[in-house]
Amino acid sequence: MLVYTGLIEQLQQFFKKGKSSGTAKSGEKGDSGGSLEKWEIEMNEKLGNMKEMVGLSKDLLSWLEDMTSSDDLQEAFDVMGALTDVFSSGHACCEDFVQAAIHAGRS
Repeated sequence: MLVYTGLIEQLQQFFKKGKSSGTAKSGEKGDSGGSLEKWEIEMNEKLGNMKEMVGLSKDLLSWLEDMTSSDDLQEAFDVMGALTDVFSSGHACCEDFVQAAIHAGRS
């Protein structure tokens, strides 16, 4: 579950960072003939930038290697960048945080 959540976070960070090149105009026609929203145009530009996409895949593979080689929950949360959130939640250890999250999900 941590890997899945972390991968989503990595993808969101990639697609939210920076601005598009601005070459496409708002209201531009898509392949289906309809007008594209601004976010769709920006996403198309990002996905079409092969240099950035190769960089993303390298970053994701490196991150995934760090996650899968984590020895315990604390290291996994640290790789995810969520360790401060875990400890600021009032739990003494990561295992307690996970147990509390599981029990909260059942309620």
